[in-house]
Amino acid sequence: TRILDGKYPLLSGLEHDEMGHPTGSPKLHMVMTAKRRNKLRKLAEEIPVPEIYGDEEGDVLLIGWGSTYGPVHDAVKQARDHGEKVGAIHLRHIHPLPNGIENIFAKFKRIVVVEMNDQGVYGFGQLAIILRARYCEPKIESFTKTDGLTFRVKEILDGVFKGRSFAARKIPRDGAAIVHADTAPESVKSVREVVPQGVG
Repeated sequence: TRILDGKYPLLSGLEHDEMGHPTGSPKLHMVMTAKRRNKLRKLAEEIPVPEIYGDEEGDVLLIGWGSTYGPVHDAVKQARDHGEKVGAIHLRHIHPLPNGIENIFAKFKRIVVVEMNDQGVYGFGQLAIILRARYCEPKIESFTKTDGLTFRVKEILDGVFKGRSFAARKIPRDGAAIVHADTAPESVKSVREVVPQGVG
C-alpha cells in the first residue's frame, strides 16, 4: 500500500457503524454482526447447488474443489467404466456453502473429499472438517496429500477404492464397450459448438 501525505493504512479491531466509523457500542456490535450473518444466509440461497457428474446416487460421492476438478472427473469416469456406482460434485463456493448439498449427500453411502491439504490433528482435511461441521454428516471422509503435486487419477482411485484394480478396462460379456449416457458421443459437444467461431 502506498503511503501519501503522511497517511498510514489502518485496520481497526473495533466494530464499525453503517458509515464505517469505529464504535465500541455493544448494541451496535450485535446489530452489525447480525447484518453480516444475514447477508451470508441470503447469499447461500442464491448460490446454485453443484451439478452431479456421473451417477446421481450410489456407493461413493467424490467432492472436489480448485485444482482437483480434472482428476476427480477422470477418476469418476474410470470407476464407472469398471462398474462402480460413483458420482462427483465440484464446489465453487465455500463460504457460504450453497443450500441443498445435504440432499445430494443422502443419496450416497460414502462421501470422500479429495483435497490438497493436511489431515491435521482431527484426521480430516480442512474442507472435510467444514462440511462435517455444517451438515453433521458422519459419512464424510478425507483423502488428502501435501506434496504440492496435482492429484493423479490413479492416486484417487487407489485411495478411495482400496484393494480394487482399475488397470484394465472392464468389457461387458457381449464385447461392447461401456458407454454412459452423459459421456456418449452424441451428448458431448464439439469445440465448434462450445467456442463461437472467430474466437481464438
